[in-house]
Parts: sequence; C-alpha cells; structure tokens
Amino acid sequence: MSPRVVIAEDSALFRAGLARLLEDDGHEVCAAVGEGGALLAAVAEHQPNVVVADIRSTQCHAVTCRSTTRSSGSRRT
Repeated sequence: MSPRVVIAEDSALFRAGLARLLEDDGHEVCAAVGEGGALLAAVAEHQPNVVVADIRSTQCHAVTCRSTTRSSGSRRT
C-alpha cells in the first residue's frame, strides 16, 4: 500500500510539480490544495499518512493547521 499524501501549497505550479514527483515515486496524492481551509477539509476527508504543507502559506500557517487538526481529533499530527 502506497503512502497517502495531502499537499498544501499556494503556488499552483509548485503544487502540481510536487504532486507529480510524489506520484512518480509511488505515493498516492489524495488532494493538492492551495489554502489552509481546504487543507483542513482534505485531511478530515482523506486521513492521509503524510501532509506536505507550505509553512509560509498566506492563507493558513501550517503550524496553525496542525494545531487545528490535532484539536479536532485527527489521529496523526
């Protein structure tokens, strides 16, 4: 079973490139989103093994999103 990955990156070009690299390496990219609200929804929906998040996102700081997923009962943060 390949690792399930959610990507959060506000640059569409970088997000698409990263998704392609991960898929070419055998990872399942469940979602690739551009902002923090969508990241939280994608994590809740897909329960990925790994989240790759832009720590300097203008929409939602990755550390804030991590805290939010942890407090909402996500089993892996």
